[in-house]
Amino acid sequence: MKKQHRLRSLLAHLAPPAAFVLAASVHAATVVTLQQFDPACGQPQHNCREAFQKAFAAEAKTGGTVLLPAGTFQIDFPEVAQDVRSAPALQPQSLLQVPAGVTIEGHLNASRNPDSVIEWRITSIPVFIFANASHSGMKNLHVRFTGATPQQFPYGDIALLRALGYKPTFPHAGQMQGGNYEMFSFAYLFNSDDCSF
Repeated sequence: MKKQHRLRSLLAHLAPPAAFVLAASVHAATVVTLQQFDPACGQPQHNCREAFQKAFAAEAKTGGTVLLPAGTFQIDFPEVAQDVRSAPALQPQSLLQVPAGVTIEGHLNASRNPDSVIEWRITSIPVFIFANASHSGMKNLHVRFTGATPQQFPYGDIALLRALGYKPTFPHAGQMQGGNYEMFSFAYLFNSDDCSF
C-alpha cells in the first residue's frame, strides 16, 4: 500500500467468528523471534503484547523481521476500555506501534499455508498501528477475532492520534470517514509508504 496520508482502517468491521489470511513479500535487515522476548508466547491464554512491544523496540533503529513460529499467539489490552460510551485517555504504552522497516512474519506449514495465528478481542483500538512506518508490513499470518461485536466505541481517531504524540485539530481533513467504528480493526496504516500486507 502506498501514499497513505490519512488515518485508514485496513481490516475493520469484523464480526465473530472472523478469520482470514495475510500474505506478502517483504525484505528485512535483521531477524528476531517473539520468544526471544517472552518464551511463554504461544502458550494458552498468554498475552504476547509486551513481547511484541519489546521486539519492535529492538528492531526500531535498524528495521527487520519479527518471526512467529507455528502456534497461536494472543494479544490483549486489558487496561483499555471497550464497548462503553466514554473512557480515560488512551496511553501510548497501551498501543502496539510497528516501526518503519519492520515486518511481522508468520510460519508456513508443509502445504505453504500460514500456521501462525494471532488472536485478539479488543474492539476500541487497532491491534497493530503503522504510523510513519514506511517499508513495514505483515506476512504469512492467520488472524482471528475472538471477542464480541461492540455496540459503543469510546475512542476515535483524535484520541488515537493524541496517544501517538500528534496534536490534531477537530474537525480535520484526515478524520475517519467511517466514524469510531473504524477503531475496531486489526491494523491501521497512515503516513506510511511502500508497506506490504
